[in-house]
Amino acid sequence: MKKHSTNKEVSVLITGDFCPMLKLQERIVRGNLKYIYGDFLKNIKEADISILNLEAPITLKRKGILKRGPHLKLKPAIAKGILDTGFEVTCLANNHILDYGNDGLKDTLFHLSKNNIKYFGVGKNNIHAQEPLIIRKKGFKIALIAFAENEFSGASENSWGASPLDPLENFKAVKNISQKTDVVLVFVHGGNEFCPIPSPRIMKLYRGFTEVGASAVIGNHTHVPQGYEVYKGKPIFYSLGNFIFPWVPIKKEELWYKGIVPKLVITKSGVKISSVTPVISDKKRGVLTFSKKEEARKFEVYMDTLSKLLGNRNEMKKLWQAWCLMKAPDLWLKPMLSLKWPLKSKKDYGSFLAVENRIKCEAYKDLGLTFLELMRESKLNSVEEYIPKIEKLIKGDTI
Repeated sequence: MKKHSTNKEVSVLITGDFCPMLKLQERIVRGNLKYIYGDFLKNIKEADISILNLEAPITLKRKGILKRGPHLKLKPAIAKGILDTGFEVTCLANNHILDYGNDGLKDTLFHLSKNNIKYFGVGKNNIHAQEPLIIRKKGFKIALIAFAENEFSGASENSWGASPLDPLENFKAVKNISQKTDVVLVFVHGGNEFCPIPSPRIMKLYRGFTEVGASAVIGNHTHVPQGYEVYKGKPIFYSLGNFIFPWVPIKKEELWYKGIVPKLVITKSGVKISSVTPVISDKKRGVLTFSKKEEARKFEVYMDTLSKLLGNRNEMKKLWQAWCLMKAPDLWLKPMLSLKWPLKSKKDYGSFLAVENRIKCEAYKDLGLTFLELMRESKLNSVEEYIPKIEKLIKGDTI
């Protein structure tokens, strides 16, 4: 961060994944915001900058792209609801923003712009998508820049999409913009879904961003919260978890309905963590609820456990290996072995897309390569003792 003469402060509130499916979307469109956000609505509106991680395109398009996984979208009227909530900035670099193709993404940008909502993390090609959003506030020049792991939404040299994760190019971009601005906030959409801890690669990557100029790093995508730390004076949030994301098939996943919302404060001396608010959603209605103080307190203790683990490299490695031992056979090995050639049916093509995703996506690579390493070095038995620990973390319990 450059030396700054102002004594003013800028507060920045940042949320996790936002995709108000089911009846919640209609509630937001009708302006029933208090029902959705409760007393937290005041926090969103009071921040100098409130940033929403928008996990779906805003479009009426019906035909989705060929991909593995669900296609998400929101109605055009949601844009005004987002603005009325207090969000004037959206991060769009994620694995769903291209679910309805170039036109769906262009629709999204149109509806956001129509409602004076700024956005970053996407573009007409990979270079354009990587360009930061510059915000000037109270004398500070603030850069917001985002990247997404490589699944089905990434921009290329000739196509629209999310800013693709490419560490060398991303580091260059962050270093370059850090020399022209006072603050650089880096957003990364990546990591292993439902995993309560970041992989060794993710930790190395996020810390690496701070080494080349990031003032803070914010992760999303895992749909469960992970720990956070202050690394060499720079805040790093490995994953915020979900903010508003009701999803029928996930009713039994305890941590799907829990997340954190950090508020950062920008001062002349740097970026600090002002507060970290635990957000808990009601499983039936999907709305934020803070009524159960005992549950909230338990969640705070859980988050403290996850954050303290980040400083124990050996323990983190063992827990990560245990996660891979549990999940890789079904999530990585089984799809890899299902590929048939030549492709003769729709099912065969689906298997092809699954394999492609496991090869391209960095999070799947982490999972598969760790599992293969454990097999090659005959370490499966030594890692098994950590499975009960990682299982407890998956359930939201402390170890």
